[in-house]
Amino acid sequence: IAGMAWPKLAQFGETPFFMELASQGKVEDNSFSFYLTKTPNQEGSHMILGGIDSDLYEGDIEYHDLVSETYWLIKIDAVTINGAAVKGANYGVVDTGTSVLVGTPSVVYDFKGKIGKVAEDCSNADSLPDITFTLSGKDYTITS
Repeated sequence: IAGMAWPKLAQFGETPFFMELASQGKVEDNSFSFYLTKTPNQEGSHMILGGIDSDLYEGDIEYHDLVSETYWLIKIDAVTINGAAVKGANYGVVDTGTSVLVGTPSVVYDFKGKIGKVAEDCSNADSLPDITFTLSGKDYTITS
């Protein structure tokens, strides 16, 4: 774990890893980014400290306000799975450090029910439905 969270979540009152790098001037920009490959165990994923690598994405970068400086918590306008709304999905945490789905039980059950069974090794990923997150009025769709 690299410590990309906020000070309120830091153990033992220590300055989180990236904030310490930024305070010492060891990064060019006070931002970090991730590129994750689509295929599990495929080489090529990156964590970039101090900026972005424009060779790893297309289009414009979108920014969304945080709800609080604890987790990377953002407001979600809507979540739909193949066009069907997931009721009660109002907030989300942007977190590359976990693969778990956490939330109010009714929201999680609705979400999981609309997605269907996901193979442990993701071997059925190509057959899973599209998931659309609406943030600040803009749709972001994850396709299988």
